[in-house]
Amino acid sequence: MYEELSEPLPDLDAYLERIGYTGPVEPTVEVLDALLMAQLLNVPFDDLDVSDFGLIPSLGIADLFDKIVTRRRGGYCFELNGLFAAMLRAIGFEVTPITARITTWVPMPCATTHRGSIVTIDGVRRWCDVGFGGPAPASSVKIDTDEMQHTPTGDFKFRFDGRWHVLDAYTSSGITPTICFDDHEALEVDFLMPNFWCSSHPDSMFRKMRIVNLLTADGNKSINGDVFKIRSDGEVQERKIEGEDDFRAILKEHFGIVYPQVES
Repeated sequence: MYEELSEPLPDLDAYLERIGYTGPVEPTVEVLDALLMAQLLNVPFDDLDVSDFGLIPSLGIADLFDKIVTRRRGGYCFELNGLFAAMLRAIGFEVTPITARITTWVPMPCATTHRGSIVTIDGVRRWCDVGFGGPAPASSVKIDTDEMQHTPTGDFKFRFDGRWHVLDAYTSSGITPTICFDDHEALEVDFLMPNFWCSSHPDSMFRKMRIVNLLTADGNKSINGDVFKIRSDGEVQERKIEGEDDFRAILKEHFGIVYPQVES
């Protein structure tokens, strides 16, 4: 039962082509960070299956591969980080799945509604996340240290409060706790319940609004509800999305997504 959640990646070469990665394929820090950045630049965070169609996303590896690689869609954390972890394992990385809590907008105590990974290289544990549609590091971040770590999307530092590892984002506006988790390794089945809540509960933000986000070389592009934003070199262009035709055109041009057709 649940074997589909732990199947091997169907096709490593196809995955690497999907994220536009052509570098070396070996379990090193440099390769990990390059893969993470390639993923963030080419595979959008998107909640459309939930927000538009009321679906409960499948977390089976074959289904995720079909959606993200074959159909060139995005997904949210349980999907993106689940398939990314399968890809890392196919290369030979040591990956530990983790249930986490998002504290960017809701302080502790808050529910475990996020999936991330710990990747251990030469005995050093690194936080790795390609499924957070908010302010997150665009590289792996060492966990068991209080040193400041510079990433392409800003400065981050971990702290340990005796139980929780807390990732703080450092910006000109101050310090923002973004994600926290403990050291318990998750099983793949542990993500089924938070995935169900995020896709089904009326309080879930994914049920309430469309969210699409993609990192760019100098900023990011995002859709939140009916607002489309482009951030580039610190400048922000923002406009209201004018109807469904406009929305679908933005999806295709800026995120590479052809609006999904879901069978009734």
